[in-house]
Amino acid sequence: MAAAGLDLDIRVVGFQVPQDRKEALAKFASDTTFADSADDLKVVLDRLVVPNSPDAASLSVKAAPAEPEPSYAFLTTTRLGVVRGTKVVAETAVDSADPRSLGYTADGHFVFAVTSTGITTIDVRTGATGSVPCGSCRNAVTAGGSVISWLAGNVVTTLDLADQNARPVSGTTVLPDRKVDEAGLVLPLRILAGEDGTSLVAAPDGVSAYGGPENLYLVRPGGQVVPLGAVQGNVAVYRAAFSPDGRSLVYVTAGHAGACQERSSVVLINLATGAQSETPVAGDPNDDGSGVAAVWYDKDGTLNMIYSSWLCASSGGPRTSVTIPESHWQLGNTGWTRRDDPGYTRQVVPGFRAALVHPAPDDPTWQLFSEVGGTRTEISDDAVAVAVPN
Repeated sequence: MAAAGLDLDIRVVGFQVPQDRKEALAKFASDTTFADSADDLKVVLDRLVVPNSPDAASLSVKAAPAEPEPSYAFLTTTRLGVVRGTKVVAETAVDSADPRSLGYTADGHFVFAVTSTGITTIDVRTGATGSVPCGSCRNAVTAGGSVISWLAGNVVTTLDLADQNARPVSGTTVLPDRKVDEAGLVLPLRILAGEDGTSLVAAPDGVSAYGGPENLYLVRPGGQVVPLGAVQGNVAVYRAAFSPDGRSLVYVTAGHAGACQERSSVVLINLATGAQSETPVAGDPNDDGSGVAAVWYDKDGTLNMIYSSWLCASSGGPRTSVTIPESHWQLGNTGWTRRDDPGYTRQVVPGFRAALVHPAPDDPTWQLFSEVGGTRTEISDDAVAVAVPN
């Protein structure tokens, strides 16, 4: 203790201690007091415990910051915002934001989206906004905690948004070289999803004009690159997510036969074996087209999607009817089951949801509503995406 610069002060209060024990206690402690009666004991304890000053002491206790109320993020053609309840509590202007890049960091501390100027961020707790230069990055994904990842060329780059002094860190992994198409244009690699430092990257092969099929790669935190094989479909992967336990991932692609005849597929990958399995068709297999507006896992591992399907007059369109309007589906042991909640809705917490609604059946735009206790309040009339914390 002396070497550590510490002092030990032992004080002993003895109550009705036999005489032959008092000497040993006195040698053991630096201050020893004995009391034979309850009244004497009270006097002794008051002297040792109660401060000499009669004035009450002022205590300053630094309370831990309170957790913010549940929120969700939204993106329009010009704004990135955060909503709590029925109020927009933080927002910032954006330009040419990619709806598929909207997301929360894994700890729920930040919202981010890729724009023409870089990666725009909002601190969910304080409302502070920021911008991260990322070159010509096309997407950014969560990487655990407050860390996000993106591709700089063919290298995964990370940044901790919670560290104001942090700088982007380039990974040691160099992914396969990007291919060049017949016109001499570079086909960029795309980062699709992230989980605990692991990233999913797609490499276009240049065969189809619609971006697919692509080769998928898993980039581990230590730099290992694991090939996952080619995706199904001739359209580029446009949705992907890791399962909460990190054992599997899901991606969405499509088979393109015409401007109207394009059917989406939801495919699972077992990350232990690399095996791919397409999930059952949600609607009528004879529908001409289908789309998946969102795909995500609940915390318990349940897979969800927002699905719709339609019929076409011809391969080039137009659509003649909607067979299944946008609706929430969950994957079970026997296939996809349609949930009771209609439309494109995302639950934040029980009793609080974000809802995207088309003003008319043939109107591609979305109105955004906050639904609290079953009552909807409009937030925006030009929303393009929403995101909720993991």
